[in-house]
Amino acid sequence: MKFVKILILTDGNNTFLKSDVILEPAGPAVLPIAAKGRPWIENGQDWHLNQRCNRQTAEKLRELVEYLTSLGGVEVSWNQELYVAFILARYNWITVVTFPNQLNIRVKVEAGYFNREEVSKELGISEDKIEVEQLGRRDRITIKIGPDFNLKDQAFVRFIEKARESFLKTV
Repeated sequence: MKFVKILILTDGNNTFLKSDVILEPAGPAVLPIAAKGRPWIENGQDWHLNQRCNRQTAEKLRELVEYLTSLGGVEVSWNQELYVAFILARYNWITVVTFPNQLNIRVKVEAGYFNREEVSKELGISEDKIEVEQLGRRDRITIKIGPDFNLKDQAFVRFIEKARESFLKTV
């Protein structure tokens, strides 16, 4: 790694860049990111399943990971402190914020594709467990579930399928 000073010089209609090396470190070029004290970086899966979730919620998260990664093209990333990310087409499609007794499933879809009342009715859960946030050309739908939520219910499976199609239109 080098620290460089860049000067922009102009001469009439011409622009030039002049660079001077200010500092060349004697140590390694890449500085490692310290993971000590940040267990979600060392082993994010263990962090979320055994530290953030209780036993029942951890089992629900395992079930969700198995389902979403079975869809094809979806990868899981565990190394965030507060959430697990599900990546589709190189973007975070779904993030799951982990809590001891609850998972907040945050799904990105195209703007206006779903509304709170429709999601509530389709999934058979109360509107107070659903939030819809506008994020520009996308919306983020948050569904708050507990250990008793049935991830294999056909309504949830249909919701995820529609959400996936909608998200892919935005990438």
